[in-house]
Amino acid sequence: MPDCRKLLAQMSEYIDGELPKDLCASLERHLADCPNCRVMFDSLTKTIKIYREGKEEPLPDELKDKLHKALEARWARKRRA
Repeated sequence: MPDCRKLLAQMSEYIDGELPKDLCASLERHLADCPNCRVMFDSLTKTIKIYREGKEEPLPDELKDKLHKALEARWARKRRA
């Protein structure tokens, strides 16, 4: 677990290419052996890629309605408080 915490702290630097080579090698070995960190790393890199592409993805109508209802309920609670 300590290796996982250390990895998470260095993950952004690794993705941005700012981590020294020796630490990159250590991180890559850990990712090869730790499925949980690998999933976290893959998710983060995919999220960054999607963000950088800047594509706007439309929300499905059902999700849009659910989001609006949740926001309206929250605003109503704030007004009452």
